[in-house]
Amino acid sequence: MPDDGLIPALSCLMHEGGGLLVGTADAEGVPRGTRGWGLRLDADGRLRVTVSADDPAIVENLTDGVVALTAADVRTLRSAQLKGRVVAVEEPDEDDTTTAENQVAAFFQGIVETDGHDMAVLQHILPTRRLTIVVDVASGFDQTPGPTAGDELGAAR
Repeated sequence: MPDDGLIPALSCLMHEGGGLLVGTADAEGVPRGTRGWGLRLDADGRLRVTVSADDPAIVENLTDGVVALTAADVRTLRSAQLKGRVVAVEEPDEDDTTTAENQVAAFFQGIVETDGHDMAVLQHILPTRRLTIVVDVASGFDQTPGPTAGDELGAAR
C-alpha cells in the first residue's frame, strides 16, 4: 500500500499513548474484538500488530481474515481506523516485543494522567500470551469525534 498518510496516522496515535482495538469477524460474520498492544511498520510497508492471543476465537479469526484497527489517544480522543487483510500470524519478534512494551507504557501513562488509575491496576489487563499479525492496509478513516469523523484519511477536504 502506498504511504498516503493512513499508516502514519495510526502509528502516531500509538506512539503518543493511544489505545488500540482490533476487530475481527468469523466466517459467519460474527464480530469479535481484542486489544492491540503494539503497532509498527515493517520493511514491506505492512503493519505488524501485536495482539492478545488469550482468546482462541480471536486467534482463529485472525488466520485468514479482515481486521479493523482503531487507535484513540486517551488524552485528546483523536482517533483513526485502518482496515485491511491479515497476511500472516506469527510469534512476536524482538522488535515487536520492544514496540509493544514502549506503546503499553505510553498508553498506561495516558490513562494514569487522564483518569487517575493506579499503574499497578492497569497491569492486570495485559495479556498472558501475544501474537503478531501482519496486515495489508486497504483503507483508513478519521474517527475523531467531530465534523470530520468518518472521513477517509488522506482524502482531499
